[in-house]
Amino acid sequence: MARNSEKAVTALARWRNLQL
Repeated sequence: MARNSEKAVTALARWRNLQL
């Protein structure tokens, strides 16, 4: 679960960077 959470956080951070 922790690994999945980390992957989701990274994906979200990348998506946010793309929007910014």
